[in-house]
Amino acid sequence: MLPLREVKILRLLSQQDFSGDELAKQLKASRRTIVRDIAAINDEIQKNRIGSITAQNKYHLTTLNPGKLTTLLNTSRDEANEILLRLCMQKTIAMGDLTSDMFLSRAQVTDYLNDLNSDYQDLLHISTRPGTGVTINMKRLTRIDLAADCLFEFPQLLAKVAPGIENTQRINIYLAQNACPYPTWVIDSQWRAQVISAFICRTSAKAYDSETAVTAGVNQFVQSREKLLAGLIAKHTSLMRSFSDMADKFQLEAIGQKTLESLFTHFGRECAFPRPLSTLSNYDITRLAAQNPVAFDFAQAVTDELLKANKQIWMDANFLALYIVQAINQREVKPVKILFLAPRMSLAQINATIIQQKLHNIALDTVHSLTEAEAAYAKDHFDLAIANVRNDVIEQSSIKFALTFSAVASEDDMTTLEQLVNGQYYHDNIAAMLAPNHFTNVAGIDKFLPVLKKGLQIFSDAGLLAEEDLTKIVEREESGNQLVLNHISIPHIVTASVSDYRLFAIKPEEKVTVENQEVYLMVIVLVGTSQAEKNTIFSYLYQTLRQYSTANIRQVQSYQQVIALLRGMGEFEG
Repeated sequence: MLPLREVKILRLLSQQDFSGDELAKQLKASRRTIVRDIAAINDEIQKNRIGSITAQNKYHLTTLNPGKLTTLLNTSRDEANEILLRLCMQKTIAMGDLTSDMFLSRAQVTDYLNDLNSDYQDLLHISTRPGTGVTINMKRLTRIDLAADCLFEFPQLLAKVAPGIENTQRINIYLAQNACPYPTWVIDSQWRAQVISAFICRTSAKAYDSETAVTAGVNQFVQSREKLLAGLIAKHTSLMRSFSDMADKFQLEAIGQKTLESLFTHFGRECAFPRPLSTLSNYDITRLAAQNPVAFDFAQAVTDELLKANKQIWMDANFLALYIVQAINQREVKPVKILFLAPRMSLAQINATIIQQKLHNIALDTVHSLTEAEAAYAKDHFDLAIANVRNDVIEQSSIKFALTFSAVASEDDMTTLEQLVNGQYYHDNIAAMLAPNHFTNVAGIDKFLPVLKKGLQIFSDAGLLAEEDLTKIVEREESGNQLVLNHISIPHIVTASVSDYRLFAIKPEEKVTVENQEVYLMVIVLVGTSQAEKNTIFSYLYQTLRQYSTANIRQVQSYQQVIALLRGMGEFEG
């Protein structure tokens, strides 16, 4: 049987390809450890004719026997959750009983316990003491809540830990005599899992209680959930107002009443039947958070607000973030607004038709004189300005025209415009967003936050960064919501002090880390309020930065190399 970390690697590779660095980050292990683990996994799966792992740019799993692979992966998952369920039932179990009941070695059990502590560190803590055994202590929720979710997610475990219990007379009588008090918020199988868990956890914890006392304990648990839910419903109006204000603060116009009601429904379901074991993969969350950082920041703020209220409430900020991302993606999409200067009427109509047929999700505002263009540009926000004139006509204009063409738009003109609309704009304008005096080195400091503060203070002292923005950036990073892409930290805020985007870069001269990951560069992004929902610069950064190797990132030392990096150029010039 494979050790737990190797099973995790295999599970990740069964979903998609990963580089060694990506696996090391996922598993919080060294690159050398990953290489050794891959070799050991290959020996095991090739010997058992399950498949093989090959390495080119990334590790790739070729599966020969999907059935055997599924069995291997499920065995590890089930063993970890069985340990969790047994601890929920009894709170404390002798290590010898765990190893003998589950036919595992002490080392294997210890490995699973460490993994459970790591995966659910905000929820529980499992300790091992000689003479006492293995004990679970809940930081949030109750053991009954955790057991119920375990039975709901993995119903096959019940037969292993309490065979025949679900068909005992007292449970069937209880279910027959007691309808679920919150049917709007749970499904039948969840209610049944709660009742069974309340019986087996109460019975195991107080083995000598009478039947009446056990049933009373089950009722007490159900009533506590009912009371929590009633309290949440009573706060509906105030919560909606609070979260609406928070959405405004984060400049998320897409978070309307419909989305807030969807969030509240999610709160209600989690309050009635908490689902702490239902999680998303770290890889998916990292990718989504990198592309939608404002949505994830908002979701974390909402979750923090809710969790302050009661320790018997559970909420996963990542699930809330998915509602926000969906709302942004499914809203009436804000088109890319283009100001089109076209003095010649006949050409204006022809080119407008060509542009609108070729490009989707744009709003074209056509004006016929430079005076009209400058008035419109001053009055409204445009993402791009283009002109159907000779270059000399607009030389003295205050407008920065991204594209000019003098006749009917050619294929090359349309390709350029399409690239501008779809993100090439950032490639070409990154140097304007991150000017040479927006880059600094910080030496003699080996801690992340002090380096960030020092660099930001340099920009502030030079009059490049408002003190208010400096404070917001530092507070956001101190709260722990850091975004790190491929060893590059990307602190970011939404601010009214910029109209579009403004970037700064800080190069630490000493080794600094964020959550055990080395950071070789900090790129600070100030997002204008008009851009807060568009995510385009973060999608651009995600797609651009993920292509580099760690060695590439480590090489970056100068302003010119930072610009080359952000433009997606594979080789850096000194």
